[in-house]
Amino acid sequence: FTQAQIQGEEGRKIKKFFDASYPRGEYYHLDKPIQGAAAYVSKLKAAGARIVYLSERSGDFRAQTLAVLGTAGFPEGDLELQLRSGSVSKWKTSVAERLSTEGTLVAAFDNEPRVVNALKAALRTGRVVRLDTLATPGSPALGAGVEVVSDFR
Repeated sequence: FTQAQIQGEEGRKIKKFFDASYPRGEYYHLDKPIQGAAAYVSKLKAAGARIVYLSERSGDFRAQTLAVLGTAGFPEGDLELQLRSGSVSKWKTSVAERLSTEGTLVAAFDNEPRVVNALKAALRTGRVVRLDTLATPGSPALGAGVEVVSDFR
């Protein structure tokens, strides 16, 4: 979709459908990872990194979320999945801040510019990377020093 389509009538229809159905978990099984992401995360884990997944999904969908990650080839086992609690950007920032006190934070990834900016402002170490996928229309500009990737090839 073009930005005009997303912000136009087609985008409004899709958003209405998405807002009504996605939070209920009906379509989680259709989620596809960004190209190369599972292999990238597997290499990090093999190198000894602690992998923590943050999802905006509620705790009601933990099993479905884990199934999607496993099916997509992401590392399993001592998988750490944290599900949303409160405001998304504040929650993700607080989790990242806590994790950075538990060890060296290597990188944090998100698609939403407001979340990426909050992570960049809050974290003293590690790379903050914006995944160049769809973002909320009208999102703020990226802050200085934020890297952008479209895939993990």
